[in-house]
Amino acid sequence: MVDKSVIPYDLVATKMNYWYVALKNDWVDKAEKMRSEVKQEIAIIEENQDVLIYFSLLEFRHKLMLDYLCPEAAKDIRVHYEELREKTKGGKNLNGMLEYYYYLFTAMYHFRQKELLHALAYYQNAENQLNSFESDEIEKAEFYFKLSEIYFYMKQTYFSMYYANHA
Repeated sequence: MVDKSVIPYDLVATKMNYWYVALKNDWVDKAEKMRSEVKQEIAIIEENQDVLIYFSLLEFRHKLMLDYLCPEAAKDIRVHYEELREKTKGGKNLNGMLEYYYYLFTAMYHFRQKELLHALAYYQNAENQLNSFESDEIEKAEFYFKLSEIYFYMKQTYFSMYYANHA
């Protein structure tokens, strides 16, 4: 007999995709609302390790957004980063989209910490993963914009312009 209180993981994963859209657009209120809904549902979904990892990645991305937009609201970002590394085993055993997000969010974290060489290495790993799964043009454009941004910050004008053009 199937427990009626268990939610199919694909429905929660779809809601998580909407949460990610809110995160990318810096819609704090909407992201908070989606996070709250997903957090309630994640406790009662049918078991799926990939969805749980995706949730952990989005939780970290949520904290990165708050750290960027409301620095006083997101404390201990390093602690959250270490938790993510532990949950994902440093990105090992991930593949496709999850591996891409791990590298992308880790690069964003290191960039925020002004650890530019670490950030660049993670961005390069993310770029290697970007073509390993079906991603839309907007996802690719946002990624290349982030690469352009880090090269601009490093005063590598030609690389920055190259990736800006890609974006």
